[in-house]
Amino acid sequence: MENFSYTIKENGTVVEVEITGYFDGKAGATVKEAIWEFLRKKKNLLLIDFLNCKIINSPGLAALMNITLGITDDFRGKLVLTGLDELKQNVLEMAGVIPLAETAPAKGDGLKLFEKS
Repeated sequence: MENFSYTIKENGTVVEVEITGYFDGKAGATVKEAIWEFLRKKKNLLLIDFLNCKIINSPGLAALMNITLGITDDFRGKLVLTGLDELKQNVLEMAGVIPLAETAPAKGDGLKLFEKS
């Protein structure tokens, strides 16, 4: 299993997070803490790219739901998920993450969704 890592950066008004490897509950908690630092500073437009994420396990899915609800409900922000393969897309739809979060095939497409806000 490929180890989890992430990068996070600001791209104008959007905070971009790139996920690599195995996304489990511990990875979700790590990403949540990093994202919350930006949300507390009123930076509530987020894009999470899963292109290089191999697997999202059940605890990771629960963490992602928690992150999604925090962004959309607690901080009244917008979340766009990119780089999802068909399986991840279907699982996130069944779990209810989508439609709370919007999706786009690639990061560039996802950034365009923020322009429409």
